[in-house]
Amino acid sequence: SLTRLAAYVASASCFQASITKSYGVVNLLEDFKPLYRCAGVQGKPVAFLFTDREIKEESFLEYINMFLSTGELPNLFARDELDAILAEVAVEHAKEAA
Repeated sequence: SLTRLAAYVASASCFQASITKSYGVVNLLEDFKPLYRCAGVQGKPVAFLFTDREIKEESFLEYINMFLSTGELPNLFARDELDAILAEVAVEHAKEAA
């Protein structure tokens, strides 16, 4: 697809969720977590490919819209996960500053 080509040209990894019968909002949010870590902590470009065929629930669109509008998904990470991410970012920042 054109999106995959653009991701390749931009040296970005391309992620497309594997939708199953039991795929729901929880699965969608879990799929976002590693993408946030890859882009935010590691600083690597990421493309998230989501087609109209993958919309199983209307709430998917609400989360995608929130993500596109603000770049954030509220309560995506539990507090302990967030603390671990902040520690990773601090380490990366310290490496770059040195």
